[in-house]
Order: sequence, then C-alpha cells, then structure tokens
Amino acid sequence: MLVGHWCKYEALNPSVLPQFSTKQMERAAKRCEKEERAQKAKIQKAIAKGNIEGARIYAENAIRKKNEGLNYLRMAARVDAVSNRVQTAMMTKEVCCLLGCPPFLPQSEALTLFHSSQSRWEVW
Repeated sequence: MLVGHWCKYEALNPSVLPQFSTKQMERAAKRCEKEERAQKAKIQKAIAKGNIEGARIYAENAIRKKNEGLNYLRMAARVDAVSNRVQTAMMTKEVCCLLGCPPFLPQSEALTLFHSSQSRWEVW
C-alpha cells in the first residue's frame, strides 16, 4: 500500500520539548517555595527585633514569591495539557498512516475507510 507524504516523521519529537519545560517550571516553583520560607523566617526575625517596617517588606516579598510559584505551577499544567494534545495528535497521525488514510479526514470517514479495508485483511 502506498502511503502519502503526511507519514514522514521528523527527527525531533515535538512532544519531548514541553516535558522539559514542564519540569523546569516545576523546579522554579519549588525554588519559589524555598525563597518564600526564607522570607517568612526573616519576617519572624524582624518582628522579634521590633523592625515592623522590615517585616512588612519581607511579607510583601513572601507573598510575591508565593504568587510566582503558583503561576509557575499553573503554567506547567497548561504546558503539560498542550503536550498531551500534541501527543494525541501524533498518535492519530501514526494510526492514520498505518490505515492509509490522510489525517485530515473526518473521523466518520476514517472509520468507514477502516471498516472497508478490514474485509481485505487475512486472519490466520
């Protein structure tokens, strides 16, 4: 069976790149959590010394780091979702290549093509 040009695979797998960036964002979120804990410790030291203005500044820094960490986690989740969509599209493309149908066919036409080609298969 002759397979069309849509079955050529690229050397670099595009689903691998988002996984790296997801891990990097999760590491950055952990780093932010660590910095937030350090700022909280500084708050307690500043309050113990009676430095209320310094404690207020450290509190603002801690809040900013917490929000930054949450934003990193939110972005990592979005990148992971996109990565899953890309992986699903690639699997669909592979299945279409195996069946000999173009990947841009509607699902109903692809299933009809699959069922019509199924009658030609040999069962051992």
